Amino acid sequence: MAHTSETINSLTLGDIKELRSILSGGSDAQPGTSMAIGQKVFIRSVTHYHVGRVVSVTAHEVALDDASWVADSGKWGEALANGTLSEHEPFPGLAIVRLGAIVDWCEWAHDLPSGAK
Repeated sequence: MAHTSETINSLTLGDIKELRSILSGGSDAQPGTSMAIGQKVFIRSVTHYHVGRVVSVTAHEVALDDASWVADSGKWGEALANGTLSEHEPFPGLAIVRLGAIVDWCEWAHDLPSGAK
């Protein structure tokens, strides 16, 4: 049986939220990525490293608040295990990273850095 546009147009906001939850596996992850709003992340892009809190994700970019540019992570495993970074500088506002430039990312399980180092 084919669905008509009338059936789709009769969906409520609650129906849409429920479908979104089902399609995303029930998580708060945004479409096109597994990053969730409020999650602290360390992003390695093709040119820079960033650490911050995810505030929005669109089809093309992720916005980070309380973000820093990481010039030198130090030993990668130690940075992830201990939350220590050799050199970083804060962004004065939101940091916007294009999804197409992201090489990889991971959850940052530590306090976000403050100030410059």
